[in-house]
Amino acid sequence: MKPRILFNQLDTLLAHVAERFIEFHIIYNHAKRHHQREIDELVKINKEIINTLYEINFSDENIKKLKATSEFWDSVQSNFSYDRILNPKLLSKYEQERHKRLMPFIVNYKSNPEFINKINGILANFPHRFWLRIADIVNIVTPEHFLEKVNALNDFQRIQRSIRADYETQSISVAFDRSHTELAPVSDALSFYPEKIRPGIFYIYPENDELRHLSTLAITCHYGANKDDIQEALDEYEYQFEKFRNYYHMNSNDFIEATELEKLRPLLKRNFNKNKYVKRTVNIEQPILALICWEKINLHGIETNKAISSALPEGYTSNDFTSLKNKLLLISTAIDEWDQYYNEMNCL
Repeated sequence: MKPRILFNQLDTLLAHVAERFIEFHIIYNHAKRHHQREIDELVKINKEIINTLYEINFSDENIKKLKATSEFWDSVQSNFSYDRILNPKLLSKYEQERHKRLMPFIVNYKSNPEFINKINGILANFPHRFWLRIADIVNIVTPEHFLEKVNALNDFQRIQRSIRADYETQSISVAFDRSHTELAPVSDALSFYPEKIRPGIFYIYPENDELRHLSTLAITCHYGANKDDIQEALDEYEYQFEKFRNYYHMNSNDFIEATELEKLRPLLKRNFNKNKYVKRTVNIEQPILALICWEKINLHGIETNKAISSALPEGYTSNDFTSLKNKLLLISTAIDEWDQYYNEMNCL
């Protein structure tokens, strides 16, 4: 049996979540610099989808719980659901009815010739789709918002450690129970973990005449796929397989932890030395501030020193300024490397 995930492992999870957040935003910022129009069009379509769901009596709560827009975009982009609900059989009767209506809605909407022409035109000019999941783009969490979540979690942890002797040995899953509103900072900080779309690596449902439809889930790797990407995908396969099994073939939820935590479980065995931006939780703030500075400089035309000064808290020291400037250089270099990479692939 898998071990429980405890609060004494929360810092490890948060550091890896922050690393992935930064990796995602480096590619996303590159996309914004070169393809803002396509991003705006995707966001606009997403709003149109939500409005159409309203018209057939889907509420905001329905859309959120059924992960309706994520299901739609995954169906369009990869024909594999990265973010589906765990098990339709665990829904209420009303929610099951809504869920049954969602699938035909997705099929009909994405089969509409007008939509096909529109989305094909957008994606033809948006090469970042090979690295960024559209569902994450349209549900983006900004660096400012993410930093607020991290700070709220750090405050929460300081308080809990001072008043509860058993805090570190409790399961984090309780934080994902909606009735525990006081634990919201935990789930908030861990909730946006963008999928890593890896070129040449795909999930597929193999067809076999001897097996009924959707009996198996496979992962395929192109011969030219990156070896590190392959290893990461293999680490994540167990989670995707368990979710696939629960969704299509079970009448219960056999995950030990909350689904959001099971998704992050592979991070617990990932070596911090492989992280480029966040080696431990005390390193989180500066690279996030560097992302904020980069946007101010490159997307809003603010002068570098002014952008750095505006991002730092009041009373900052010259060392704080220099440290953030160095982190900004690291982030800027990473984004510029995407320019070189894209030019080599004739994407720009």
